[in-house]
Amino acid sequence: LPSDDDDDLLLEGSGEGFENSEGRVAFVLNDGQWKIAKVSWELGLGALGLSSSIWDPDYKINLGGWRSNAPKFEKINDKYPKASSNIFRPPASPFLKGKGYAPQPVRTLRLGDNEFEHMAFTPDGSYLLTAGYGDYVVRIWDTTSWVQLGNFKMNQRPTSIAASPHGDLFVTGDTYSYLNFWPIQGSHIDTPIKIQADAGNRLAVAISDNARLLATVSWEKVLSIWSLETRELLTKATTRYRFRCVAFSPAGPVLAAGTATNKLMLWDLRTGKGRTFTVPKVAEKSDVTSISFSPDGKYLLTGHNESSITVWDVREQKQVHSFYVPDASTTAVQFSPAGEIFVTSQSNNHIYMWDTETAVLLGTLKGHDAPVRNLTFSPDGQRLASTSEDKSIIIWE
Repeated sequence: LPSDDDDDLLLEGSGEGFENSEGRVAFVLNDGQWKIAKVSWELGLGALGLSSSIWDPDYKINLGGWRSNAPKFEKINDKYPKASSNIFRPPASPFLKGKGYAPQPVRTLRLGDNEFEHMAFTPDGSYLLTAGYGDYVVRIWDTTSWVQLGNFKMNQRPTSIAASPHGDLFVTGDTYSYLNFWPIQGSHIDTPIKIQADAGNRLAVAISDNARLLATVSWEKVLSIWSLETRELLTKATTRYRFRCVAFSPAGPVLAAGTATNKLMLWDLRTGKGRTFTVPKVAEKSDVTSISFSPDGKYLLTGHNESSITVWDVREQKQVHSFYVPDASTTAVQFSPAGEIFVTSQSNNHIYMWDTETAVLLGTLKGHDAPVRNLTFSPDGQRLASTSEDKSIIIWE
């Protein structure tokens, strides 16, 4: 029997198809009786009928022994880089190499003079989360009706947003080193748990695909890694460079961060070792404005404020594509959930779609009346949401 409400029971699956599955049961005392409050499982691959793994334990890159190392952080507990089986690989986009159709704008969302900048879909695609830097407001939208279901005004300006792969919460960073953990109950946003992260101003956040880790980087040259469940700081490192963006690889325990220069950093979470890359053909003061890993972890995509776009082979640690959109800063980049295309948003009001293997331009999306700020794919890859300085969100299908 539990002794108090903080007790829980750890479970381990067994039997064909359920090997390597882990569960947790939490209890609550109700009218003198112990009852199950919550049961959660991380199922093994066999139970899900899957043949591949997120955070594959064999996914390795050698980031040690280089002259241009990134600052090393203390190795985190081995349980955090453990593989996950929360896998969904959507079919390839119908818009590929001219075989299909260009996404069309099907809905434009506006709320008077309110702004939308940072976005994230919930893992099931049912809701779109937005955070406005200008109006301080976090919102949740129903992706069937596109009706705003709720909003919450923050005390500080939000600078980033990330949703947990488990769909139970999302996290925002802000201008003054606060982290807000927002529980999601169906379509309702609960009051956030707010902590002073002491991780620097203008926080950018990312959540690992196994839902165990939260990474933050800041304008104050600090990288921090947290336990998403306990909100405990696990390790921290400082650098010589201000940070703009951060992302976890979906395929292995590798972390990437872009700086307010032409420098890109990679870390292996199992060792804490990292490497700093200088992006070729990009001016030193051209920030890495956005980064994105392909779903298989093979490629890393970067966008720069002097309009450059680069694609890197992560395991080989080399650049495979470098190109630019004339006279248009790159504001955001993202791979599609299937990974065969990627999209970039630009300061010329347009969105571009590119073939991942060849970097050939597949199409241009025109709909915004001002520079595009951000973009994100729905989990099934059938929708693209974009925000702009014209104070709108466009939903493309």
